[in-house]
Amino acid sequence: MSLLLAKRASLKVTSGQDLKLLVSDKSSVEDMVRYFERHQWRTQLEHASDCYQLTIIKE
Repeated sequence: MSLLLAKRASLKVTSGQDLKLLVSDKSSVEDMVRYFERHQWRTQLEHASDCYQLTIIKE
């Protein structure tokens, strides 16, 4: 479900913009990273104490 929501949100992002996502589930984050890197987005992942912050950047 998280990946589906991230895909929909990313449709509004234009070149040079980024989208920050807070995700609590590690497997969801891994799925998102694989998906967005496969589709030519840059990703940055940071781990906080209780969640992950995934930033996807459209180039």
